[in-house]
Amino acid sequence: MNTVNEIEQAARRITEQASATREAVTGISDVLQQVAVAAATQASSAQQVTAAAEEQGASTEEMAAQANTMTQAADRLRHLVEGFTV
Repeated sequence: MNTVNEIEQAARRITEQASATREAVTGISDVLQQVAVAAATQASSAQQVTAAAEEQGASTEEMAAQANTMTQAADRLRHLVEGFTV
């Protein structure tokens, strides 16, 4: 009978350890899911920042082109005004 008790005790310990291991795995899985959600959120934010930077770059290029056009117009106007006499 002593051997049967030892086997039952060992089986209980193994069951307890399996339960603890399952809880640990569940906890790790929960953490990994949280990390995955955080990574997806971060990736989305990075894409938004990239899009905003590209938009700003395009706006800056457009402003530079407009400034160049205005400079050329000012140069032409200056040239025309130089021809006037008072």
